[in-house]
Amino acid sequence: MSAGLATGWPNGVESSDVGLRGYPESPIRGPCLDDGETPDRPKHTSTHKNLSSVNPVPIPLKVKVLRDGWRILEKHHIYVADAIQVSSAKHVQADILLTGDKKLHDVALKEGVRSELL
Repeated sequence: MSAGLATGWPNGVESSDVGLRGYPESPIRGPCLDDGETPDRPKHTSTHKNLSSVNPVPIPLKVKVLRDGWRILEKHHIYVADAIQVSSAKHVQADILLTGDKKLHDVALKEGVRSELL
């Protein structure tokens, strides 16, 4: 058995190559830290400045959300998780959907969900 298979890491990645959060270190930026923080970029510089005031709401996964999510997935050819996010936002009539994904942002707007691209 190779070291990569024994440890669960891809071939060629050793446990000594693993960064602080359990991800392989980037050869360019160093270890992966929480919230996109790297030694050369302070925490939260790439996120929206007002995220601390956002109050996330847990949304139960209901059949109606799944059905609408499947329709969105087939219509826009996006990932299942993205379709569920848009469907959930519609279901609870969310004030806004914050995302860093351009395609998800575009789909949300097409589906009538107010979205902001971060």
